[in-house]
Amino acid sequence: MHNKIVTISKLKKENINKYHYTLSLLLEGQRKGLINKKTINSIHQQIIVILRELILKYTKGNSTSVKVETAENIQKSILYVIDFKLASYSNLEKSLFIIKKTDVKKIYEEGLILLKRIIEDAENLYAYIKENKLKIPLEVYNSTIEEALPVFFASYDINYNAHNTVTYVDYPLVFNDLKMQGIIYINDYLKNLNLETNFCGHFNINDIKNVLNNYGHLYNIDYRQTPINIFEIVINNSIFSAILSNNITDLNISESQYKILKGIFTQSTAYENKVIINEAINKIIAKIKNKDKNLINYIQQYKPLLITKILNTIKNDSLHNLIITDNTGVKKEKIVFSSSKSMSNDIFRSLVEKIRNSSDTADKITIITSKVKSMDDLIDILSADCLYADEFKELYKQISNVELAVLAKMIFLEEIRAGQFHLAGLIVNEDFDEEWQQQYVEFILELSKIQQRKIEQLIDKIEL
Repeated sequence: MHNKIVTISKLKKENINKYHYTLSLLLEGQRKGLINKKTINSIHQQIIVILRELILKYTKGNSTSVKVETAENIQKSILYVIDFKLASYSNLEKSLFIIKKTDVKKIYEEGLILLKRIIEDAENLYAYIKENKLKIPLEVYNSTIEEALPVFFASYDINYNAHNTVTYVDYPLVFNDLKMQGIIYINDYLKNLNLETNFCGHFNINDIKNVLNNYGHLYNIDYRQTPINIFEIVINNSIFSAILSNNITDLNISESQYKILKGIFTQSTAYENKVIINEAINKIIAKIKNKDKNLINYIQQYKPLLITKILNTIKNDSLHNLIITDNTGVKKEKIVFSSSKSMSNDIFRSLVEKIRNSSDTADKITIITSKVKSMDDLIDILSADCLYADEFKELYKQISNVELAVLAKMIFLEEIRAGQFHLAGLIVNEDFDEEWQQQYVEFILELSKIQQRKIEQLIDKIEL
């Protein structure tokens, strides 16, 4: 019997920041005694030499000095390129060995070569995605493909700004690592967008439009103007169809089928539900064209997210917010909230100044309730730093349940869509972007259970 020698890594992977690979690698290497301070200082000096050379090129030979922000940006770009090259090695020890023994400029230049290949691959993938994009009238999906991504490829600067994504990609994906930057982020985004698009390509485009329309009816939104993820809605209903033993490409689920699904999920244990979902996903995977391993892995990666969502909706009795039923021809009772025309900027500024100059809370509330007729203006007033602490609550006391429901829908839209929203379950110490939102939660929790239920019923009916 032969003894097998196993090399145990001294470097801890959990101590390496993949978004700042080089610097965290050097720190971990020093911590483990694998690299000394003198070598680290030498590496930093070599990076500074590269920085000086790039600044000279940046200024077209006119100067070796630029604004501090510009120099810092170019240095981040250099580290981004070096990070990419070092992270391409098979293990941490190899990466550390390379940066200890190799001229840093050589590592940087090799990193540029690798990144240029990634850019070329990304451009080719983008061209394919654009050619095969879904014919869906979803604004954020189309604008991302037709406008945002071309801006990136036209503006990306690998020499001085490699770490900058230089565009806003607004279409949400199921998996989207927003901590990534530059071409690495865009390439990863394109790969995932392509997988999601390929999956949706297994379905009839009119069926996809229909389920998106039904999604819009469920949440009282115009899906065409909402940043929703097509893949998630499609795969969810596909999985539910598989559980019903329907054709998995049939995305339409009737109300009677919804009741069957609800019975299956609510009468099963958490473990049994996991088995049910796993079996349904296996049915879907069996139908994947060409057995695309990347797409199959993507679906498998999504599985625990769906299981968690289903278990949460069962717990909150809100499964109806996850299973999109076909409501064609069914009129749902709703309140269409049509806000009045917003006031002009000059009038609004004058009103805000008047409120700020008042020291009496009652006067402030009277000014707002008598002058503000638009919900948009009300939101702007709440955010204008003219009300403080309990003054928000005094205002909330004077507005209607419908307006309170609209505010809830604006603050908690994602939770409402996910079926995880209940007024009574709001948490006071949750982090909010603005004070008026925090004060709103405190106010709602002080209301009676009866009034909370009335507002909650309105939330489900209101269409913004």
